[in-house]
Amino acid sequence: MLNDRLSSVRDVAWPYWIVSSIILIVPVGVIVVAVLVYLDVVKSGFAGKTVWDWLDALVVPIVGVWLAGLFALAKARADKRFEDARELAEERTQVETLSTYSTACRN
Repeated sequence: MLNDRLSSVRDVAWPYWIVSSIILIVPVGVIVVAVLVYLDVVKSGFAGKTVWDWLDALVVPIVGVWLAGLFALAKARADKRFEDARELAEERTQVETLSTYSTACRN
């Protein structure tokens, strides 16, 4: 019984572990790369660049990923609404069919 409950918790919690790992790993990676570039260990081509150049290099990809996530979320919601509407229409058809059948059987 305990194994079943733990299994169900693991099934629900695994996406949160992935997201949490990404949220922790990405900033650490960015900080490590920034320090290596700052110390001239890694040649990035950004020597002498301004903060605006760094923002241009970082913000555009981040906004692109964010917009892609928004579009994916919107599509998932639209698919869910479509599926709900299809199920409702199917249920209504079944109810109409049963009511027609029961009316025909009474007569």
